[in-house]
Formats: sequence, C-alpha cells, structure tokens
Amino acid sequence: MANHAQLRRETASDRRPPLTSAAARTLRVAAPPSAGTVLQRRLGNSALQAWLRHRSPVAHIEPEQTFRPVGQTAQAGTAKATRPPTVPTGAVKPVPSFAVTTRTLSPAYDGTADTRRKVAVNEQVEMSAPGSPRWTATGGTLTIGTSVVWTAPADGATCTITATPAKGTPAEVSMEVIPPDSRVLYPWVDRVYDPGRAGSGFKADVTIMPLDVSFARTEVWEGAATAVATGYYDTTLGANGKRHLPTQPVVPPRPRTSAIIRDTVGTDPPGSPGPFSPGTFEWAIPQLHRPAGGSGARMYSTPHQLQMMIGNKGTEGTAKEGAVRTRRL
Repeated sequence: MANHAQLRRETASDRRPPLTSAAARTLRVAAPPSAGTVLQRRLGNSALQAWLRHRSPVAHIEPEQTFRPVGQTAQAGTAKATRPPTVPTGAVKPVPSFAVTTRTLSPAYDGTADTRRKVAVNEQVEMSAPGSPRWTATGGTLTIGTSVVWTAPADGATCTITATPAKGTPAEVSMEVIPPDSRVLYPWVDRVYDPGRAGSGFKADVTIMPLDVSFARTEVWEGAATAVATGYYDTTLGANGKRHLPTQPVVPPRPRTSAIIRDTVGTDPPGSPGPFSPGTFEWAIPQLHRPAGGSGARMYSTPHQLQMMIGNKGTEGTAKEGAVRTRRL
C-alpha cells in the first residue's frame, strides 16, 4: 500500500557535499522527463500512457541565461583604457543624480546578483538614496531605522518603492514579487522490499523552484489529500480513499547543500503482498507556502503522486514531480 509521503528537512552526514561557491553560481537544473514517458518506456504498457497523460506535470525550469560583466560586449577586441575627466581647480563637482539603490539581504539560490529586482514572497531588500528622503511603497512593508528595509508581501505582486527628497524629483524602483511555483525531486536511494513483495518507492531531495530568488523567509509543506485507487490497490490493498496527512512546514535551504528537504515516496517496506493484478493509485497533493513563522496557507502547485501495478507479476512503477522508479519481482 502506498505510504504517507514524509517531507522533512535533514542535516545528516550522508547528504551530498555542499557546492563550492563557483559551482553554486553556475547551478543548473535540467528539466526531468515526464513521469508518463519514463514509466511507459520502462514498463512497456500502452494503457500506461493514456492513464498518465497530463497527470504528472514537470516543473517549470527557467531558461539558461548568459551574463557578462558590466561593460563587456560579445564583440571581440581590445578595450581601451580611458582616464576619468578631471575637474578644474575651484570648479563645482557635479552632484550625483537622485536614485534608489537596492540590495537583497539573502542570496539567490542560483547566484543572481543581490541588485536583482525579482524577489520571493516575504524576502527583504535594503533600500538607499542620497540624503534623508521620505519612503513609501505600494505593497509590502517598510522598516526605517539606521537603514531602510523593504519586506515583500506574502503574495505575488509588482510593488513600487518611492524615495521623495526634500527638494527635487522623487525616485522609484519596481520590484517583482513571486511565490514558489513548483518542486523538483532528485531520487537518491530506492526503498528496500522483501522478496516476493511489490514496491517501487524511493527517497528524494527536494528543490523549490525558481532558483533566481531566495525562499529563506518562506515555509513550505504538503497539504492533505485523498487517494483514488483502482484494481489491485483498491480490491487487494483497500487503498481507495487513503489519506495523505499534511507535513510539517519547513524553510527550504539552498539546493544541493548539507541541509536539505527530503521526500519519502511510495510503498512502505516490507512491500505489498500478492496476488497481483493491474491497478492504479494516485494522490493529488497540494503544495503550500506561507511567511516563515506566520499563519495561513497559500497553494502554489498540486503535483500527483502516481503508482501503477502492471499485470499479475508484481511489476510496479512510482512517479512524483519528475522522479520515477520502477521495480520488477
């Protein structure tokens, strides 16, 4: 019988070693194959394609971008050094233009610069401008003390922060605020079953997408779900209507570090007994988020955990959020 998927943050020594700072800046996530495609290829059953079609969406992955240092172009050639203009003795130096500068307080997971104007829900940004202007914002909250810190709202939005000097023209910046949009699972070990018993579960590391912001001030967790089971999973295991219980909210760490979120998926050991027959098991599990330490729940995706028994020999496949495992007796 399919188990209750356990989602938790782990810090044990058996995790993958942390990325170097250079590797972290070039972290790329490849789009995983769809669960239906991989299961069909591995199990070779035409009925599988029809059942899984449109049932296991693949996480959206931002396209790879190429960044160049300021002033560098794609054209070859030798840059000519230029000397900054001199100011004649006694002349009045030009007054810098009035503008708002920003600095995100948590680094983006993919190493995007801290001057980015795209942030996660509840993320914090330090604002500055010449003098002592008056600050206003169309969304989020401003905390004004020795520095000015803007906290993004708990929901996606586009917010404008304005600094108004005592004299002169106000300056403003626009900040795009986004919630989590999906998860990607990376299986790291298969679950072990007794001989003669069916099962194809696994444990996987979880990455919250997208990577070009920081969810260091956001909690994520899985909500409750009710299973829909047919065939073997219903008549033999009685799993139709089985409940998936909510998991504990956790703050997602930086991907591929020693502190990770781990999801345990699929049939519990020692495995499912015979006699075997075709059948399906499915949970549509809501993925939720909220400001860290806050209340309420906001749903950002509903991935499907899928299991299928093929034929009467105990061959089973399990799929969730891009991760797929199959096992034959």
